[in-house]
Amino acid sequence: EYIKWKSFRDTDDSRYLGLVMPRVLGRLPYGPDTVPVRSFNYIEEVKGPDHDKYLWTNASFAFAANMVKSFIHNGWCVQIRGPQSGGAVQDLPIHLYDLGTGNQVKIPSEVMIPETREFEFANLGFIPLSYYKNRDYACFFSANSAQKPALYDTPEATANSRINARLPYIFLLSRIAHYLKIIQRENIGSTKDRRLLELEL
Repeated sequence: EYIKWKSFRDTDDSRYLGLVMPRVLGRLPYGPDTVPVRSFNYIEEVKGPDHDKYLWTNASFAFAANMVKSFIHNGWCVQIRGPQSGGAVQDLPIHLYDLGTGNQVKIPSEVMIPETREFEFANLGFIPLSYYKNRDYACFFSANSAQKPALYDTPEATANSRINARLPYIFLLSRIAHYLKIIQRENIGSTKDRRLLELEL
């Protein structure tokens, strides 16, 4: 079962892929009480819990926004998980609707992922966005790539394999490799001794 997926997870290329889930509300429905349309009177037909009537967007946009924030803050895309460490997704739209029994809440993610499921999804190669109940924010608690970490004979080697499958470390190493490539390109044809190269680094 899932033969292609499992074989893909065993490849080196899967280390550079992050699959984010679930989708999140892109915006509140148009209407005078939510998002008014200025040029004409328009009320978007959303019948309460009808899931298909809402505008859903891929959570990868929220993940990418957190990467950009991390890069702006410190020049690296490593602070992208955890509520206090760059993984929080703030100000998500929450829609209140009334079906005659009082206000009901449409949560800003397609599904609510409990903590235990979040851990399972992360170990299966996904990056789950976990919504905080009764709040307008969610959080990425993990940022694993799609790669399945290999199991080795020693715990140290297995732990190293798990680290190699986490996107913050991939981003860090890719940035360092990019920097070294630029240094190499800038020094083509020149002869510098070891001391000068170490000073540049």
